[in-house]
Formats: sequence, C-alpha cells, structure tokens
Amino acid sequence: MELITCLSVQAQKRQGHMQTSLDSMERRMVSIEAKVDSMTRLGHGEGSIQGMRTSEDEITVNVAPPQQIIGVESTKLLPKQSATMVSEISEPLITHLSHPLERAGADRFIEDESNMSPTQHAWEQILTKRGALENLDRLKLLFPNDDLDYYMFSSLHNAVLGIEGFVLSQALSSEYLASEINATDSRQRTALHWAALRGDLIAVESLLNAGADVHAVDSSRSTPLLYAASVAVPRILELLLLSGADVNFNKSAGNTPLHYAARHKDDLESVMVLIRAGAHIDDKNTLGNSPLAGAAITNRVVTGKYLLKCGADRYSTNKYGDTPLRETIHHNCHGFLRMLLEDGIKCNDINKHGSSLLHALALEGNTETVQILKAANLTNVDARLENNRGETAMDICQKRIGASEGFSDTFSELLSTLTSTS
Repeated sequence: MELITCLSVQAQKRQGHMQTSLDSMERRMVSIEAKVDSMTRLGHGEGSIQGMRTSEDEITVNVAPPQQIIGVESTKLLPKQSATMVSEISEPLITHLSHPLERAGADRFIEDESNMSPTQHAWEQILTKRGALENLDRLKLLFPNDDLDYYMFSSLHNAVLGIEGFVLSQALSSEYLASEINATDSRQRTALHWAALRGDLIAVESLLNAGADVHAVDSSRSTPLLYAASVAVPRILELLLLSGADVNFNKSAGNTPLHYAARHKDDLESVMVLIRAGAHIDDKNTLGNSPLAGAAITNRVVTGKYLLKCGADRYSTNKYGDTPLRETIHHNCHGFLRMLLEDGIKCNDINKHGSSLLHALALEGNTETVQILKAANLTNVDARLENNRGETAMDICQKRIGASEGFSDTFSELLSTLTSTS
C-alpha cells in the first residue's frame, strides 16, 4: 500500500475512533478507582494481590509481602480519587490486576495529579520500550491497542513509534507528511518529543534536519530536551542543544534537564553535556530540591561527586529544610551517604520541623545506615534534641513499626555513643 493511501486509511480510522476516545475520557469520574502504585509499594514491588472487596467509595486491597515485616497481613484502603499509576507496576502484580480491577469498576482513563491515566502510563512504557519484554507484553494484555486512539497520533507520530508500518524516512520524504513536522497528539507532544523520549538518535536527527521545533512544549510543560535528559543518550542532548534548546527550561514542577539527568540515569556524560552548555547547577524545583538532592535520593554517587566538584551547594535545603545528606538517610542511599561523610560534610543541620539527622534516622533509616553514621564518629550532634513536637530521636524509634531486625538495638548504641561524648 502506498504511503498516501495509508495516510487516507489512517485518517479515516482516527476519525472513526474519535468519539470512542472522547467517550472514554468522559468516563473518568467513576464510583471506584484504584491506585496501583500503592499496591506495589505496600508489597515492595514483589507482593501478590490476595483479595479485593469493594464498597461505593473505596477499594480494600490485601497485600502479602514476601516477608511479613509486622507479622500480620497488610490491609490498606486506596482512595477513590487516586488514579492508577501503571508506571510503577511490578511484574508479579501485572498478572493479578486486570480482571479484579475491572470487575471492581476501576477506570483505566482516570487521570492522576500529573494528568496521566493508567492507559497513558502503560502505553508510554510500551512505546518507549521501558522495561523487560515480558513485562511490556503483559501490559499489552491489560491495555488493548484500541486505547492508542486516545493519543490521536498523526502519521508522523506513527512513523517515529513504528506503528502501522510507517517508516520515518518515507514519511519525511512525503511533502504532505513533512508539513506535519510539528503536529501534536492529545498530550500536545510532537514526533520530536516521542523520539527524544525513546532515546532514538536517528529519529531525533532526522526530525531536526526536517525543521522540527526544538522548543515545542507539551501539556506537562516538557520540551524534547527534558525528555532526552532522562534517557541518557548524550548525543541527543548535544543535537537538541546545538539546535537551540533551552538548557535551563523548567516544567511546571520546576525540574530542569539537569534535575532529570542527575537522578534518572547513572550517566555522568549527560550531566557533563548539560553543565558545559550552561545548566544552572543549584536551580531548585517546586519542592526546593536541587539536582544534587535528586542524585542523593537515587544514590547516583558518581553524579553527586561531579556536581560537588562543579560547585553544587551540599547544604542546599528544600521547602522542608531537608539537605541532600538528610535525603540519603530518608532513602537509605548508603553509597551517597558514605561519599558525603568522606567529603567532610557537617551533620548538625536542623530542618523546619526541628528535627535533626537522628530524628530522620529513627523514622526511616535501616541498620546499615546507622552503622555508617556510627563509623563516621559524628560530632556536634545532640542526641537529646527535641523536635517541634517535643520528641527525641529515641521517642520516634520506640514508636516506629516495621523497622528491620536489629535496628532498635543498633540505633540505641549510636545514641549512647553520642551521649557519652557530648
């Protein structure tokens, strides 16, 4: 079939499915919805859905983690206003979710706080080939091909995404299709957005040569450069920057390309490309987190070292007064924690809740994190300090449920050491 004929058929098909897509969008407000990312977190990404019972306003999901941390089955209520977050579904859960959720009335078109539906999260993973092949195949079983009509892709989008046999080089050689170079889908993404999101160097280069708009902004205020920064293909970043992309453009949440590069991939070269192009090293997002904090949260040690070498503020605080050091404790990022301690960072900061690092450790640390701090021979850390609620670190430790085995004893030893040296 010739390309122009394909185009005509494709246009008719899109028009025919338009009402179906709109009807699906209208169905977003339903009586029962589920937030699947809560399930994965409750089961640490490895649990299994044991059962589900529904009421008018909520779904109760029983999750049995591989290890019973508290010794009883965890039961959590999932609020109906929360959207399913397919982007975090683990492989063991995928095989359990489809029929129970649909029977419960879950709507795969309900949108989350980032205006993304479960369908969009799923197909974004499929179209960008993120994840194991068998996992993507399971997602395809959960979300039918007809859901793609929701995106309202142009023929050029289809060519970039490899849908329906379109080939990008052929599409760009067609004067008609080339005129659609900056056509957008239902989320205002151009073909260049998708090429960057897929890490497709050849497609990015071809689209730029054909005049694609490097400044195009989609419905989430993301540019192609922002997407490229999260996939770790340095040459794509270079091509976009050479074409005039704004290295410090930030989306609605305040994240710049450097924020994405610092935390999404352990890829120093992409970070270096952005900094050489003039990326602001200490820009903060709406939560007040800098790129260094993002690297700390995701344990990107090599990236963190480079950011510090380039002058990043190690004591930068977010809106809660938390430093990158505190984030390593909250998230038990042992490599980054060791790196900061070896670099001589001070450990006596107090956040806006009046909490010290010891309070953070008591609340979310694990045994290895305690041992790392104990070996660091901390000084100027008050073990008796009370936070704004009048709680000491030991008070929090004693109230904690689900701490790893041996944590309480190890934490008590650390406090005893600090108390005896103060």
